[in-house]
Amino acid sequence: MKTFLKSVLFLGLTGFLCQCTNDPPPECGCDAETVYPIPNEEFEEVYGIPPGEQITGKLFFKHPEIVDGYYDYEEYSNMFWISQGQKGCWNCRRIFIVCNEELIGEEFHFLKQQGVYDSIPIQFSGNVKRTCIIRHLPADMVYGRIQLKTLKNQ
Repeated sequence: MKTFLKSVLFLGLTGFLCQCTNDPPPECGCDAETVYPIPNEEFEEVYGIPPGEQITGKLFFKHPEIVDGYYDYEEYSNMFWISQGQKGCWNCRRIFIVCNEELIGEEFHFLKQQGVYDSIPIQFSGNVKRTCIIRHLPADMVYGRIQLKTLKNQ
């Protein structure tokens, strides 16, 4: 009987552990699957955005008092954001909310100081993920999370 109970307990624990490791990735957020990488060849082919323009942007720190008309949620405040625009399109913008802030060097940490609302021109690459809060946006705007691969001052 003890052997039987040990076997049941062992199989139960094994099954529990296997279920935990086989969980699918979340559909959104930093641990989700990549939607697209930056730079992305399709952006040049479809939208005419060359790779050199895809990897440039402005890094800033989203303080709670900075109001964003579309993603002004507490969940996304007190984080580094990367903003991109597009030449010839005043309303076109892509906003990436940084997942792995540990990749951001000390030279950018002054942006976290209270009352500092600067942005720094940067070059970056990474994998874009879906945000967990989905909003209706104008067609020429994109918001996403980004798992940075590289980031440097421009």
